[in-house]
Formats: sequence, C-alpha cells, structure tokens
Amino acid sequence: MLHCAEGGEPITGYYYTHEGRPYCDRHYFQRFGERCSIGGEILRGRVWRNCWGETYCQEHAAGLPKCGCCHRHVCSRLTGGGVRYGDGRVVCHRCRATAIDHEAQGRPVMREVCRVLKNVGGLDLGDGAWIGLELGDRDDLACDPPLTIRNAWGLAHYREQEIKGRPAAWFTVQILHGLSRAQFAAICAHELGHIYMYRHDFPALTAKVSEGLCEIAKFTWLMEQRTKDSEVQLRSLARNRDPIYGAGFHAAYRALYGRRLIDVFDHVRRTGHLPP
Repeated sequence: MLHCAEGGEPITGYYYTHEGRPYCDRHYFQRFGERCSIGGEILRGRVWRNCWGETYCQEHAAGLPKCGCCHRHVCSRLTGGGVRYGDGRVVCHRCRATAIDHEAQGRPVMREVCRVLKNVGGLDLGDGAWIGLELGDRDDLACDPPLTIRNAWGLAHYREQEIKGRPAAWFTVQILHGLSRAQFAAICAHELGHIYMYRHDFPALTAKVSEGLCEIAKFTWLMEQRTKDSEVQLRSLARNRDPIYGAGFHAAYRALYGRRLIDVFDHVRRTGHLPP
C-alpha cells in the first residue's frame, strides 16, 4: 500500500506523484497546488492567470475593477488596493508608486525616451525640450475635434501660427495623468514617433502605416528596458489584433528586421509605404 510522502498516512484513493514520490490529494495540493492571488485559497479545477503570471479564481475576480495601467484586478492582496481618478479610471497602488502626475515628473522620462530612440534607433529628437508636454484626463484626450479616438492614452499635436509676422511650429505630446512610469514612457515613445513625422514633413499616410511606425518606436524603447513591465508590454504588442495598431505594428515589425528604426522611418518619408 502506498503511503503519503507528506503525512505518512495510507493512500486509499486517487493520488499524485511529485519527483517520484506519492502524495494524497489533500497534502499534494497543500504543498504544490497554486493559490488564488486574490483570495488565497488553494485552486482546484479551472485556473485563470493574468499577464503577470498571477493565478486566481473567477469567483474572487468577479466584480473587481482592473488597473488602468497594469490590468491586474485591484484588491488588497494582489495590488495593495488602488485609487479611482476623477475621470473614472482605477489605478492600483503598485502603479501609483511610480505614477506621473505632473509635467515636472514627466520631463525627465521624456528626455530618457528621446535619448534611447536616438542612440538605439537613430531617431533624433534632441532632448525633447522643444516639445510641449501636457498631462490630462480622458476628456482632455478625447475632445480634440479632428480626432475620433476614444479612451486614448496619448496624443501628439502639431500646429502652426504666426508670431510677429513669422511662421512658428508648435509640437505637443499629451498623455493621461497618473499612469505608471513604465506606461507613461512607452506611450511617450509612441507619440514621439508622431512628432518626428510632423517635424519632417512626412506625406499623408494610412493610419495603419502611421500607427505601425509609432508602435515600433515604442517597441524600440521597450526592448531596451529589460524589466517585467516591459516584457508584459512587449507581449501585449505582439498579441494586439487591432486592425490598425496591431496590424500596423506587425507590418512595421517585419519591415524593421535587419534595419534601424530610422531606416524604416526614412523609407516611409520618401515613399509613403513601409519597406518590403
């Protein structure tokens, strides 16, 4: 008769083995079973797993809001709770620890993104000091009349006006306030791709090509970070099935193979199309 390797009692029914040793049902799950990251109980049957590798049961996840940055279920055990912003977004305390709430916090991050895009990808935006930076809520980012984007995380703006009889160009990046540093930086990289195109007089592009270029600018930034946050965002890029952003990224990613970021941008500037 088999005896449980953990408790020593005889095993009379179903049993499990681990590294060649038998365990009764109860002791096996107590020692090796996965636990719900939300409720803490041992999980049996179907198990859900989020993009961070954390497991949970659907019963405990039901009704919990998801963080607007990391997409974890917001609760005390998993995220230490969270806060609700005035525009309805919920952000967990994990992400709040690095949240960018003011321009003064965002400026150094923008400089770092500009540095990486230039040194790694060849996309020269200087230090970004000439680019305006604004933080806003959902309403601020959804009410620009020429655009139809809803629930946007970031936007890039370009306008011209005369100052003392001379033409002047203004470039601004607008990003949701209160995002984690990791999300803020990735969105900033995408919007800086638009700023580069504005400044260098790119021809009229399809949305798929334009957003695809900006997504590989984000990709270039994320590849240099080597953090868990960047890994999760890279997986999100790869799995995106949106007909514009997802399809645009995959097309631009194929064009990027064997090239630098600036090579892809320059080809599109000359031809209006991604390189083959």
